[in-house]
Amino acid sequence: MKSRFFILLMALLSYFPARASILINELMPRNVSYMINENFNFDGWVEVYNSGAENYNLANCTFSDGDVTWQSGVDSILAPGKYAIFYFNETDINIHASFKLDSDGGTLTLSDKNGTQLDQINYPKPIRNTSYGRSTDGGSSLGFLSFPTPGLTNNTSSVMTEQAGPPVFSLAPGFYSTGQTLSITAPSVQAMIYYTTDGSEPKATEELQYTGPVSLEKNTPIRAIAVEAGKLPSDITTASYFIGNRKVTLPVVSLVTEPKMFYDDTIGMLVVGVSGTTEIPNYCSFNEEYANFQEDWDRPCNFELFDDDKAERLNMEVKAGNFGACSRTKFTKSIKINASKAYGGNKMDYTIFKEKPNLKWKSVVLRNSGNDFGRSYLRDGFMQSLLIGQMDIDHQAYQPSVVYINGKYYGLL
Repeated sequence: MKSRFFILLMALLSYFPARASILINELMPRNVSYMINENFNFDGWVEVYNSGAENYNLANCTFSDGDVTWQSGVDSILAPGKYAIFYFNETDINIHASFKLDSDGGTLTLSDKNGTQLDQINYPKPIRNTSYGRSTDGGSSLGFLSFPTPGLTNNTSSVMTEQAGPPVFSLAPGFYSTGQTLSITAPSVQAMIYYTTDGSEPKATEELQYTGPVSLEKNTPIRAIAVEAGKLPSDITTASYFIGNRKVTLPVVSLVTEPKMFYDDTIGMLVVGVSGTTEIPNYCSFNEEYANFQEDWDRPCNFELFDDDKAERLNMEVKAGNFGACSRTKFTKSIKINASKAYGGNKMDYTIFKEKPNLKWKSVVLRNSGNDFGRSYLRDGFMQSLLIGQMDIDHQAYQPSVVYINGKYYGLL
């Protein structure tokens, strides 16, 4: 009798295969500037963890957001107790998934290649550079982690439920004829404030701590965060202050970014650098074969727009990237600006171009005039303007602007 029961039990166990012990351990939909991948881009990522006792082939991993299903293209073994990272950037190759994580929050399901569900996480609206995951590796308790741990144990982090409120500046961003004094406050008296004056993202370090009013004697980008015990750091507050500049009647654009994002030899998008892999065409007549600026990278950047009267109309974090063909080789390069939910908003809610009112813009280009660079700087804009009122077709809008990067004059674009 016992032997028959044992045989029946074994038969049932073979009919119902054991669930693999591979889980979604941690994810970061809004990886704005935290972790760069092997392609030198910042993309949303997911960490999986093997909590079982057997090896698992990552080629079996299949992810779905409810609309799109993608199977991993990497044939690699994940050993017990180890971690693996997948990037979600619509690339669809190896560890790069064919869809993006939702910046409004969503559901991510992990299955095997046969469609058997292995794990599922419902994640809330994400926070910039903050991961959401299990408080302990493979555990059931989920939340925002006090600090991300990609490829490492979650056990050293802790779960946070609140975020500190952002700092407030005493002066409106803009243009001042003489030096000014800036005070920075936080919504909570328990919060500590940290700030920078070179465009870099502030960190909670002693040398960056705010201890009193800041003297502004020259063009200065100010970025600040508030840090409060038991809460996640606040979002970054950014403002540009222009001191004693000559008056201009054009709109002004101020780009504020971590300097290395634009100028570092490894990841800087505006320099020749050392990381370029896309060949520069021979007809561009450039003395280098490869350059960073030839790559289509996205870099986090705060975008401020001041109108003709120097009133601030837009202040938001955006994606910045290179634009153009041979014009990328020019000293002053075109920069494309893209609004993104993962960064700071999906649209630019302002009439940037007077000839096209009542529109919200997803993207604009700060253009160096292309092949007209170094000549008139207005040929393309002039040719496009000839179509206005003459033909019932769309045309490129044109608005000259003065552009600064981290408080330094960049060009007339």
